[in-house]
Amino acid sequence: MDSLFLTLLLLLLIVLNHQSCFGADKKILFNTQINGLIAAFNDFDSDRFTDVFIITDDGHTLQLLESLEDEPDLQPSDQIKCSFQNEKITGIIPADFTGDAIMDVLVITKPESSSGKLFKIWILRGNKTHLEYFLIETTNCPYELWIMNSIYKLSRGECRRNQFGDSPLRLPHSNAFVNIRNCQPDSLDYSTDIVITNEKHIEYWLNREGFNIENRINIRYPDESLYTIGQSAYIDLNIDGCIEHIIAVCKKEGFFHQRCSPQILWYDNKQNEWINIADFTNHSNLYFETIDTEFDIQLPIAVRSGDIDSDGYVDLITVMKNKTDSGQIKQIAVILRNIPDETNPNRRKFILFWTSEQLIHNDNDNVELVSFLDLQENGKLDIILTTKNSTNHYNIQWILNTFVDNSCFLKILVTSGLCSETCPNEKVPYGTNQPGPFVCYETSDVNGQLMKGCSAQLSQSSYFALQMPYSIFGLGETPNFVETVIASIPTNENQPIRKSKWTQIVPDAQVVLIPYPPNETAYWIGKLFYTPSNMISSTLAVLAILCAVLIVIIFILHRKEVLEDLTDHEEYKRHWPESR
Repeated sequence: MDSLFLTLLLLLLIVLNHQSCFGADKKILFNTQINGLIAAFNDFDSDRFTDVFIITDDGHTLQLLESLEDEPDLQPSDQIKCSFQNEKITGIIPADFTGDAIMDVLVITKPESSSGKLFKIWILRGNKTHLEYFLIETTNCPYELWIMNSIYKLSRGECRRNQFGDSPLRLPHSNAFVNIRNCQPDSLDYSTDIVITNEKHIEYWLNREGFNIENRINIRYPDESLYTIGQSAYIDLNIDGCIEHIIAVCKKEGFFHQRCSPQILWYDNKQNEWINIADFTNHSNLYFETIDTEFDIQLPIAVRSGDIDSDGYVDLITVMKNKTDSGQIKQIAVILRNIPDETNPNRRKFILFWTSEQLIHNDNDNVELVSFLDLQENGKLDIILTTKNSTNHYNIQWILNTFVDNSCFLKILVTSGLCSETCPNEKVPYGTNQPGPFVCYETSDVNGQLMKGCSAQLSQSSYFALQMPYSIFGLGETPNFVETVIASIPTNENQPIRKSKWTQIVPDAQVVLIPYPPNETAYWIGKLFYTPSNMISSTLAVLAILCAVLIVIIFILHRKEVLEDLTDHEEYKRHWPESR
């Protein structure tokens, strides 16, 4: 009996610790036959499901792919669709530009007849069913600010040459709205700073009750004679709450720089230098390079961040070129995993973890764009990508994440907290996904060590940033309560920081934070939507089975004892007949 019990317990523990891998146990590659380039993510209809904007029709049309609630699926919308004649779309930025709590769309176009740097900006005003547009025209100013007035119309742009200087922006730029120096002793304030990448250097404009010249920090670029520089990204590299600055680059090597060595450079604030934190050992066939699309859009070298394995550390996904043994060049999606490395100053590095070649077997398909997205709305990051076949036809595909089975997560969405129609008296305001919020969490790992992760929501927009409109933090395999969650939203000049704190959040939860009213943080609301992970479900199932096994064992032992008592009683009666 004891050996049987131990065998059953061992089998249950094996079931509990079972973990599948990417694509090992079910079909996860969805081929949609939707023609277009993925351009931006947002929740257009405020239903808490992320929609996708794409560029299609040879670059002339933007269209919305609506996310369906029943299953991980995206369907083209016939209503949210807008075409531009004689104009090529080069960028899409969804946001609430009019302040009416309804998603609008900013579209950047370039005239087909123009060979210079002339672009047009269109604001498409949304009403949840269709889009109305008006056009912004601008003068020759390096930094111009447009402000929406009280009747939802744009006033004339104001040139900020005196405030931010006269140096033109770098093309492509990597501007950001992010708390970049939040770990400095003098800046633990949860304020949102501005990062400007101009032609000469990178500027950190720290928000110290406004953006003043004395709070500007200039950062030099990596040596452009040695590196082909891509776009910057801003991530919490080692879950200490510090936002780090990284750049994907290609180091020029060999005679006449005919070879390229891919690197991820991290800016060391203490040493004021760029340090490589990527290890491509045994992968000399991979390299970074800009991509020319069929829509006359050049995609820069870029990495996009997310915790694909839910271990708490941010990983990267990107498109790389792969030179095969036959000399053929293919563009593939690559995941770079964040792992420990004691030789680096920050004790982390990125290594090759996964490539799309494991699932996309058609030799004629090339990946053009790729990013993370929670398509299943379960707190696990999936992969969405655009591929191009031999006939230059684009197709949007996605790959569901089956790598993570028994890790916990925390998903946080900070909305604008604005109201449409008669919102205040009838329902809690929701609004739209907004750019600039800064969120952090604190909890303990399995060893009791403090974990503190931070993330900036929608901190970048242009050049196909493809940032998720929420923050997802992996918590590893410890289903502890998240002790604190702190969120802040950007403030105007000379205003106090607007932040609030929530405590004891259960893991595997999707938290919607509603900062309403914006200036009264004590009234901010946090709504929690609980999604049990496979680990929790497996644990409950194992406990239920274990309890059932114990009940059976107890019943068997009890029955055995009853039968032994009956036997003893019969033996007693046989020896003492008078007791009958």
